[in-house]
Amino acid sequence: MNAMKPVKFGVLAIVAMLLCAVSPVNADVKIITPSNMQDMVLATVSSAIASLSDPAPPGGLGGSGALFMSLGGAGSDPAGDYCGQVWLGTNAYAGVKLADLTMLSYQAWCSNAGIWNAPQQKWSPPRQPCTLRLVINTNDPMDPTPIRMLMYRPIKLTGAGEPGYGLSPYPEDFNYLNVWKTHDCLYGADGCWAEFYYGQTPCLWTGTWGELLAKYPNATIAIPDLQVGGQWPEAYPVNTPNGCGLSLQWGAESKGGGDWPNQPWKNWWRETLNAVGFADYLEVGVGANIDVYDFEADSKNPPVAVNGKGFQETAARNGARNWPFVVYGRCVERTLPVPSYPPWRDDAHFYLDDGSGQQVEVVCLQHEYVGVTIGKYYRVQGRALPRYSIMPQGSSVPLRIHTDAWSYPPLIVELEEPQPM
Repeated sequence: MNAMKPVKFGVLAIVAMLLCAVSPVNADVKIITPSNMQDMVLATVSSAIASLSDPAPPGGLGGSGALFMSLGGAGSDPAGDYCGQVWLGTNAYAGVKLADLTMLSYQAWCSNAGIWNAPQQKWSPPRQPCTLRLVINTNDPMDPTPIRMLMYRPIKLTGAGEPGYGLSPYPEDFNYLNVWKTHDCLYGADGCWAEFYYGQTPCLWTGTWGELLAKYPNATIAIPDLQVGGQWPEAYPVNTPNGCGLSLQWGAESKGGGDWPNQPWKNWWRETLNAVGFADYLEVGVGANIDVYDFEADSKNPPVAVNGKGFQETAARNGARNWPFVVYGRCVERTLPVPSYPPWRDDAHFYLDDGSGQQVEVVCLQHEYVGVTIGKYYRVQGRALPRYSIMPQGSSVPLRIHTDAWSYPPLIVELEEPQPM
């Protein structure tokens, strides 16, 4: 029996050496902050808001911060503003062959998209999470237009009736709602790559990373021309607004409606209307080297104190869920219209009145509910619903704050009742 032990150890050692030989082992973690962007460039278009924010939802691979993105609702009118877009990218990989990439992944988190799903009686998720973009040169001497745009879409779209396709009945995947998802752009089975001529439509091709390498074996990551000044292009961007060849990107790029694949730049409302979310932990492997981009804030976002009357306006200025909000008031009986959605438990929400003439509804989610008493005063901290959310009847949502698991505790504090002077 003892004679077998050295043999077993020898086999394990050989296996370990083989794994080290074929696995990328040189990881370089880059902490990206507003004061130290290193080689990253952040750009927004139209109604989009973006920042490196802390706190972010828990459960991600990075630290307590992440890239916050709020896309807004611009772009619905063909004559209106350009769609909200966020681009965060780098040119550190210019000239790298696609065939030499050994890892390309990132994490994304999506909140609701401001569209009410009546059959399921809940808010819809964005129909496409944050994407990843590559500008490439095919390096094919026979190709008259060698510069292409590649888009990795986390939700695969290959035919009508599949999530993300864009055509009626606009299927949705609630598995992406309020949870961190890791998107493996090279080997993941859920997503797909889409190819475009640089600045033209429709989509040329969709497929897997392996199929892409077979199609363009000599392709390299390219540096796009940076558009400086002037009017944003009428349709898709002729150049990436951040001038980067590798970017995390969220938001449609053309005004008006449109369906996949004939008008892929125009899926503004089906994919990312008013979407709110986060992205983090971008991993780029070239050969045996891995760069890990961890997005963090310089400091935590301090809570913003608001009263009922100015709640929505203040939330809009601060990017809604990007910042914690604090409201004060006396717990009162409901006088706001009873919403037909969602079916909140009666013991999971209450109303505060601070005397401003507008009640604030408090919805307790993701933590154990703390009972309150009608007539007593409370301080509540949480996140605001995005300003664009609407009720099924089309009227504005009553001012509402959600307590959540990543706000600054304590979330609900009873206050001493003000004494008459």
